[in-house]
Amino acid sequence: MLPRLNWPYLATVAAIGTASLVFIGGAITTQVYRQWSRDLRIGGGFSWPIVIGIDLACLCGAAAIFWRIYADAKTTIDSAGIARPSLLGNKCIAWPDVTKITVFGGVGYHIYAGATKIVFSPYVFHEPDRVIAALLDYVSSAQDEAHS
Repeated sequence: MLPRLNWPYLATVAAIGTASLVFIGGAITTQVYRQWSRDLRIGGGFSWPIVIGIDLACLCGAAAIFWRIYADAKTTIDSAGIARPSLLGNKCIAWPDVTKITVFGGVGYHIYAGATKIVFSPYVFHEPDRVIAALLDYVSSAQDEAHS
């Protein structure tokens, strides 16, 4: 059983990420709109297709932030394995099938079972050290049972 999610942390990530993307898209769109609405030539190497592309990229970035938060919230770890939502359905890895675990940037855990990879973020929980210990304990226990 995983500890409670750290909702203040997740809300902060969502707010800062979304605000940053709104600022980027809004600043560029506003600059181009002001020039266009005054019948001035659009400068700075921008055009409406470029601005629309930047706005779409910012929108996709915001969607990615919220998808990541959703997937983090719906990730489950138990004695059988780890499961996480993906865009193509649920990814599940049983502990005996784990072939490798790598730590990415000191905060993310990449759990592999052959070609299947689950990216796990223990720091979205209130007690990340307990979550990391449980993850490593589940894997080592399953590996010990497989070798006995």
